[in-house]
Amino acid sequence: MKLSDYMSPTAVQKQAMDLLGTGSYIFYGGARGGGKSWMALAAAVRCAINYPGLNVVIIRKTYSEIEELFINELISRYPPDIFGYVLKVKQKVAVFDNGSRITFRSLETKNDAQKIQGLEYQLMIIDEAPNFPDHLLKLLFASCRSAKNINFKATVLMTGNPGGISHLWFKTHFVDRDYTQWSAEELEQKEYFKFIPARIYDNPYLDREQYIRALKLQDPGILEAWLNGDWSVYAGQFFDSWSDDVHVIEPFKIPRTWNFAAGLDLGYTDHPTVCLWGAQDPDTGNVYIFQEYTAMGVAEQYIDDIKPIYDQLPQHIIWADPSIWGESKMKNYLEESVANMFIRRGLPVMPASNSRVNGWRIVKQWLFHTPNKPPKLHIFNICTTLIDTLPILQYTQRSGTNREDLDTTGPDDAADALRYMLVSGFGYPDYTAISSEELTNFYTDRENRIDNDYESSTADLSELEAGDIYDPRKNPYFVSLKSYYL
Repeated sequence: MKLSDYMSPTAVQKQAMDLLGTGSYIFYGGARGGGKSWMALAAAVRCAINYPGLNVVIIRKTYSEIEELFINELISRYPPDIFGYVLKVKQKVAVFDNGSRITFRSLETKNDAQKIQGLEYQLMIIDEAPNFPDHLLKLLFASCRSAKNINFKATVLMTGNPGGISHLWFKTHFVDRDYTQWSAEELEQKEYFKFIPARIYDNPYLDREQYIRALKLQDPGILEAWLNGDWSVYAGQFFDSWSDDVHVIEPFKIPRTWNFAAGLDLGYTDHPTVCLWGAQDPDTGNVYIFQEYTAMGVAEQYIDDIKPIYDQLPQHIIWADPSIWGESKMKNYLEESVANMFIRRGLPVMPASNSRVNGWRIVKQWLFHTPNKPPKLHIFNICTTLIDTLPILQYTQRSGTNREDLDTTGPDDAADALRYMLVSGFGYPDYTAISSEELTNFYTDRENRIDNDYESSTADLSELEAGDIYDPRKNPYFVSLKSYYL
């Protein structure tokens, strides 16, 4: 039997397959039509035959995808009697005569991940890898280990397109390397990170004309992602009007007479705490995000870091996630809320509006632009966390949630901080859309709520002069989303 009779890889597929057994982390793809799944299965079969006793695992999100794209294709393309293996359907494993095994695994739950981590593989193939969070991918990598009796260095082969939960990780580690985003451990192994870009133009076995016609029916931005591997846009992108060229600007000195506000999203577990500062030009209503703070740690550390930044600016309100006032996370009645810890240190935090879907609508309106209408929101290029994460957030796919919401499993921390600031601090950018009566009613209701919030606080706010703190109610540009949708 000649393998070449059953698999004839393209030039780019061969580049990826030549790296198998070198101990590399290979990312193949970056656009649609490059024959990713075909190459993944061919790589598994080729290595299983050439390296007796090799353990291979192929991973995909759901079992139906595994069955359709790999198990059925294995039988169809590589007949068991010719290639010398037995497919054990119940165990989802193909056992070869030479002792090699190809195991097929879906990864839908934590239990699925634990089953994979409990075994050792010399070749790990993860199809559509950007659909998995990068921290989970790294956990899986630990199960890919070399075997003493096999001349094959443990290798990870991943395929994928723009988009997915770990879009940013793949972009900064493979597509457009940004070593500032790498961990110390990753930097030590950077020569093993290999990117093999593949597009439809590299696949001679596809009906390119028909495939490209179908792609051209998509949004122009999505077309660039799927056809040419543009990682700045992709299908399912939540903030689809985002543009680095339009929204990101060089820093400039902001007058202290402008209106200032901040947004705070408190982190947890593997999510960072993010605080953003914005200022609004009173002449145009444009808002400029000019400062960001991002850190992992504890509340005391955040306060110590944020206080000096706050003190350098005109006094303003920090609009925060209302959950930091909640008692549900306190262990006993003696424990102080995070909100009071901030206020006690002279940081005037206030509970922001937490209406998610309507809140995202207002953020999108701030970002909206046309060729003849610039956006009302601009971001200084030093705010890298916000700039890196906003474009990669996706619509939620979880059942039981509002499909207009974004996927909270992604890096949404900076986006949440931005939402708190814009909705509660600056309101809706198109203030002419609301009647003066609605606006007056909203201001009255909001003033009562703010006064009540201050009075109910046990912290000493005597050192703060209310007249020196920017009050969004007095801003002619301030219009809430709540009022806008009355």
